[in-house]
This record gives sequence, C-alpha cells and structure tokens, in this order.
Amino acid sequence: MRHLLVLFVALLASGCTYSALSQRGALVATIPAAPAAECQNLGTVIGKGGGGGGLLVSNEALVEYAINDARNLAAEKGATAIVLSPPQLGGDHSGVTSATVMAIAYRCPGAAPLDAAPAPPSQPAPPPANGRAER
Repeated sequence: MRHLLVLFVALLASGCTYSALSQRGALVATIPAAPAAECQNLGTVIGKGGGGGGLLVSNEALVEYAINDARNLAAEKGATAIVLSPPQLGGDHSGVTSATVMAIAYRCPGAAPLDAAPAPPSQPAPPPANGRAER
C-alpha cells in the first residue's frame, strides 16, 4: 500500500494533466463542423491530457482528459462550442503517455451565456399568516 502511495505522489509531481470537466466547461458543446456565420470565432485552444505517468492510463482516457482541458480553456474565453481536430497521441519508446487536441472555440448567439449565474432553487410558498390555506 505504501508503494502505491509513493507512486501516486510521484505521478502528481511529474506534471501530468488529468483534467476534470469544470462546471463552465460542461456548458461548452463539441460540434462536428464550424457553426453558422453568426457565431464568433474566439480562436484556438489546445487541450492536453497525460504526461509522465500516462502509461498507467488508457489512450481513450488520455483523449478524454485532453478534450476536457480544451472545453475548460474554451469556457475561460467565453465560448459556447468547440470544433475539435483529431487527437494526437504522444509518448516515447515505452508507449503512449499523452494526448493533445486542438480546437476552434466559438461563441454563438442564443446559447446560454457562461457568465450567467445559475437560477436559485425554487422555494415553496410560505404558509399563510393565519395558518389556513386560502382557496
């Protein structure tokens, strides 16, 4: 067990990127092609997943982390959608250790703005002051 803990700490210190999808990143859609002309091109983002400890992670997971990173970066620019390029897998003589995706970020009208605060949960109506329900 102690060896696993040491390995885990070493992986964290190695500069690996294992991006979870942020709340704002989850609002960025991945679309197959450039959107309509009314969408604003916000530029390129580059998502990265993996690193030194990538041999312990499947290629599919490395790609997922890279896409999450791209969506998170696009959200920081205010994007509502991204168009992804095919992932590039990288590594060394020991195998695949990382994935990179390039994406074009877009802000499209009609999509929920990323800076909008979420609506507060609805509250039930308070009981009447006299304790009786009105009809």
